[in-house]
Order: sequence, then C-alpha cells, then structure tokens
Amino acid sequence: MNIKSKVLLIFTISLICSCLPNLYQLKVVNNGVITWRTETGEKIVTRFYSLSDNSLKFVKVVLPGGKEYTLPQVVSASGVRYTDEREIVFWMKGETAFIQQRAPSGEWQILYNNCRVITEP
Repeated sequence: MNIKSKVLLIFTISLICSCLPNLYQLKVVNNGVITWRTETGEKIVTRFYSLSDNSLKFVKVVLPGGKEYTLPQVVSASGVRYTDEREIVFWMKGETAFIQQRAPSGEWQILYNNCRVITEP
C-alpha cells in the first residue's frame, strides 16, 4: 500500500469514527403526565421522563404553589420512588401517591398524603 492509500484510509477511518458518537447520543424521552389531587383538594402535576437507553428515569413534580422538583427514580421495596435524598420524596403505589419533605430536624414528614390520580376527559 502506497503512502497516498494509507493517508486516505486513515482519513476515512477518522471520519467514520467521528460520526459514531452521534449514532449513540442519548435522548430524553417524555413518558407522560399524571395529575394528582391531594386530600385537601390541591393539584400536583408529575411529568415522567427517561433516557433513551433506560439508564435513568426521573420525574418533574410541580407542587401546589408552583414549586418544582426534578427527582431521579431510586430503589424501592414497594411502589415507585423518586427522591433527591435531601429535600423531597415522591412515592407512587398503584393509583395513589404521597410526598414527604425533610423537616429542619432532619426527619422525613408527610407533606401530601393519599393523593389520587385525576381522570379528566
């Protein structure tokens, strides 16, 4: 193989390799929205997402008053649990959910309990 052929081969391989990362680029997938009604009648909106390779699932939780949290899914013995492990936990079990918030003492306390899925036409 002459020098021109080697240079052309190296250039072609470099060009192909530079395109490969774009083929495997992760994307955020929108998995839907669920609106919940708290025991006191307030609404909580949850938007569910995952990475295209399913290596991460997370939820955006909008509390009454507009405060929003983005929480990764974590291991749970029962139901589906999302938390930042610092401030808030969103936990779904069937068609109910509850939210815990860390108190100044460091203890987890129920902020919203027995939230139910709102089914709107």
